[in-house]
Amino acid sequence: MMLADTSDAFTGQWVVVMAGAVACLAAVMAIVSYFATRREVDSIEGRVTKIEDQLKETERRLDEKAEKRAVHLHNRVNHINSGINRIAGKLGLQLSNENDYSE
Repeated sequence: MMLADTSDAFTGQWVVVMAGAVACLAAVMAIVSYFATRREVDSIEGRVTKIEDQLKETERRLDEKAEKRAVHLHNRVNHINSGINRIAGKLGLQLSNENDYSE
């Protein structure tokens, strides 16, 4: 009961000091929570970057496969057209080129 023996002014100082300590603790907790949130944000940014990289790689692979399919299809169509032309030549037919867009 040391505070009971002291004057009112001294007790008032302790109240102010304790209020200041509580305010400092609150400020420190706010700062700590900010850094915890910052760590979480950094973690999320890292995951987003990883996902973006994976998407770019997936897009690149899909483009490569689409290009291969297009080349294969084009070669197959050319092969079929040459066969049709050979058959038409053997039959003595003249095929019209209705779909020729090269002007």
